[in-house]
Amino acid sequence: MDFPAKLTPHCLRHTKAMMMLQAGQNLIYIRDQLGHEHIKTTEVYARIDSRQRQDALKAANEQIKVPDTAPIEYRNNPSLLDWLNKYCE
Repeated sequence: MDFPAKLTPHCLRHTKAMMMLQAGQNLIYIRDQLGHEHIKTTEVYARIDSRQRQDALKAANEQIKVPDTAPIEYRNNPSLLDWLNKYCE
């Protein structure tokens, strides 16, 4: 990480908030630590962190159950073909 040419108190506050967010701290606690009156002000940090967004999407993707997409063999199944043909008349 590059050290900024001009270090401001806002930069330090922002860095601390991002570190807390990445550590899994609740936004309410971050809001209280930063002294924000409204949670909307603190939510700006949640929108910025793309790494957490990627981690959440990856975790959600791993939970998705992919159905078995193997084709159904119908050609060698006369009873299934008879049943399907009833609906094609």
